[in-house]
Amino acid sequence: MEIHLCGSRNYNGRKDIYWSSIRNFVFEKKISQILFVGTAADTHLGPLALEYFKNNAQLPSDIQILDAEIEAEVALANNPTVYVLGGKRQIELLDLISNNPTLEKLIRNCPYYFGESMGAKLVGSKLRIGAEGSPLVDGLGILEDTIIEGHYSQKKRQKALRDEVKSGNLKYGIGIDEDAELVTTPETFPKFQKVGPGLVELITS
Repeated sequence: MEIHLCGSRNYNGRKDIYWSSIRNFVFEKKISQILFVGTAADTHLGPLALEYFKNNAQLPSDIQILDAEIEAEVALANNPTVYVLGGKRQIELLDLISNNPTLEKLIRNCPYYFGESMGAKLVGSKLRIGAEGSPLVDGLGILEDTIIEGHYSQKKRQKALRDEVKSGNLKYGIGIDEDAELVTTPETFPKFQKVGPGLVELITS
């Protein structure tokens, strides 16, 4: 699995740069199917999240985009690329995945995973729900012994990340700026590639 995590979608105030990079990646890898998980989005609820993704990604119609909130569409998924949108509905996202073993298996075994903000936090072994200092809950653990914070420099989460690594008894913490992306795999982590002008910081316990 190749993992792409971003702190947000804001490349120096230009979200079009982010979406253009997604589109180029889909074309380069000849991706034909995307499983979209938009449950965390609090400003684009339900079908509006999928509409938001389609309007911004602007992918051709021959690329199948499936909605993870629709069971019949999850059943159509066959080794899809997975895209997980960010947002504040974090508990709802965790519930969706934990209550759907088929969806969780598709996420864990996808060839390419894209996560922004909450979608990035999800792949860690622990994540924070709510305000800084809130108790940690279990993530998917695709990146083991790790916790991830998005909007890193922009929301000054450096101390929070270090506190979370310590309180969670974790080995790694990753901070990702809004205009940065981390690319890695479960096998090669903690080695990673940084994309974009922003900061990606790896801290160790």
